[in-house]
Amino acid sequence: MKEKKDFDTIKAKINRIVTDVHDFKEMFNKIFTEIDAFASRTFKIYWNYSERNLMTYSLEDAIKWIKDNLPNDGKNYSAGLYKDYDEEEDVVIVHHFFVIEKKPCLDGSLPHHVVFTKEPSDSLIKQFGEKSLIIFK
Repeated sequence: MKEKKDFDTIKAKINRIVTDVHDFKEMFNKIFTEIDAFASRTFKIYWNYSERNLMTYSLEDAIKWIKDNLPNDGKNYSAGLYKDYDEEEDVVIVHHFFVIEKKPCLDGSLPHHVVFTKEPSDSLIKQFGEKSLIIFK
């Protein structure tokens, strides 16, 4: 009878180990899938991201970047400029991005360009006015 009990105990331990290994494998696969998805998103965002530090920057420069980077896939894109100000560094930050169906495309699927400038041109300042966002249709 003792042998049967020992056998059942060993069998139960082996089943638990197999179950633990299977659970670990499933957990590892889920973690790996999440890491892979995060890495893909991050890579895509940085692949389409660029930035420049310029002493001066004009509205004409911004429009040129938009024209040069406008996707040619037949979709009806708008373009956006978002202005921010870093008081600590005393620079104006201008984000360039594309908009489709009234949603900014900042997920890395389209170019996103950032310019840091000490001296935005008069035309750029005038175009923004008191606003921080310009949308070109």
